[in-house]
Amino acid sequence: MRLREAIKQTEEAAKLEGMRAMQVQLIAHEREIQRLMDEQVKTVNGVCQDEITRRGQHFEQTMKEEWDNVAVRGDELSSLRSMMREVQRLLKSEHAIDELRNKLAARFKIAANARMEILSSVYKSWTGR
Repeated sequence: MRLREAIKQTEEAAKLEGMRAMQVQLIAHEREIQRLMDEQVKTVNGVCQDEITRRGQHFEQTMKEEWDNVAVRGDELSSLRSMMREVQRLLKSEHAIDELRNKLAARFKIAANARMEILSSVYKSWTGR
């Protein structure tokens, strides 16, 4: 009976020792898995940061180009606006010239009619008609 108990205790001790060894191995494997996961996370974070930086630089470059285009377009529109104002000024001047021409023509017509009346009355007085 003692032999059975001794064998049983030896088997239990061996099982416990095996379980302890397996527990130590399991802990070592968990640490290795955690280390590999941390390394993978670090790598992914690095790649993400690089991509974010690259996209940020691309965005900044694109925005700079767009603002440059806006500035160029603004200059073009400003130039067109100045040209339109000049055209409007010239049209107003032309309109004013036309008005003056019409007034002058009306005065010449009045003066011509007055001369014609004077000549007509002088002619009538000379000819007696």
